[in-house]
Amino acid sequence: AILVLKDGRVVEQGSAAALFSQPRHPYTRALLGAIPALRLEEHLRVAGLGI
Repeated sequence: AILVLKDGRVVEQGSAAALFSQPRHPYTRALLGAIPALRLEEHLRVAGLGI
């Protein structure tokens, strides 16, 4: 199980699958929305490998 804490309080808990697929609390949704999406092309460019 995963616990999502905000200001020291549990705001949501559940399995990883449940939290990632159907987050219920606005704070959980905000946290998941803050995860950067890394595209392969961008990763290769940053690594200096080109495409």
